[in-house]
Amino acid sequence: MNSRLYHSFLLFIFPLIAITIIDCDKNKSPIASNDKSSGYIYAGTESGGIFRSVDNGKTWTDINKGLTDLKIYSLAFNTNGNIFAAASETLFRSMDYGNSWTNIVTGYSGHFRMIAINLVDNHIFAASSKGLLRSSNNGDTWELTGYAHDADVIAINSTGHIFLGTELDGAFRSIDNGDTWSPINGDLEIRAIFSIGINPHNGDIFRMDWNGLFRSEDNGYSWSNVTSGITQIVSSYTFNSSGHVYIGLWDYPPGDGDGGIFRSTDNCSSWIQINSGLNVSDIYDLSMNSSAHIFAGTGKGVFYSSNNGDNWTQIGLANYTIHSIKIYEK
Repeated sequence: MNSRLYHSFLLFIFPLIAITIIDCDKNKSPIASNDKSSGYIYAGTESGGIFRSVDNGKTWTDINKGLTDLKIYSLAFNTNGNIFAAASETLFRSMDYGNSWTNIVTGYSGHFRMIAINLVDNHIFAASSKGLLRSSNNGDTWELTGYAHDADVIAINSTGHIFLGTELDGAFRSIDNGDTWSPINGDLEIRAIFSIGINPHNGDIFRMDWNGLFRSEDNGYSWSNVTSGITQIVSSYTFNSSGHVYIGLWDYPPGDGDGGIFRSTDNCSSWIQINSGLNVSDIYDLSMNSSAHIFAGTGKGVFYSSNNGDNWTQIGLANYTIHSIKIYEK
């Protein structure tokens, strides 16, 4: 796929949304008072910066002090509770739960797409148009890893293995914090990778490219097609301890009604669309809290489900596109 077409597609799936009034009606929240999770939910938006909820999504407050770029594509936490944000043109860090932010990259001309943290040693990785960057000192300084080409998506498993999806070269794995990379495309045609997800309960790896959705059960050495019934591009993943897999889709090509959220309860042999109450087709991110309640970042704000995805309710930020939604439970 040529670069111009690929980036035209990326511009399509990240539409600009005007900033208007935030819907924060406390009296209409559907979130149960017995939700066991305690912590903060963060939402990174297309044009409004970062919002935080301290009451499990009932209300939202913008926390943009120090942000100089309000187009936020990705959020991540380290084991110390520091928050890192990848904006379009730079990276930010907060050491006070989002109350203030510091720009931690200067003089870099690339465009950032995703940030991820190796929780084994808190190394930080940022995917950009000029390669994959790494920081070993909490973002104070950065260096280029062994992959110096267009890097798009990253996922890191519990053993510290890094999985990288690229625009032109398929997928790679690094077991040495990015110093060296091995291609992990198996017998698959090398295509642009749109998303990578890792099931924390069993280590399965998922990848989405133009040929469909694939799963690896052996750390990326081989892949099986689990696309059955999925016709749109998978953008995001979340998993529960019962083995259920949830995927969020971009509605592309638009308008055919096959986007939204799907669930598999049979080891990805089949998928069921679970869009009840979901009035938007573009899903950008999924996160699950310790109560197994799911939060979805969409083209029309944040949606919430407390019943395994059977029903969804809009809980705020309806006038924003939510690129990243992350939960920090203390």
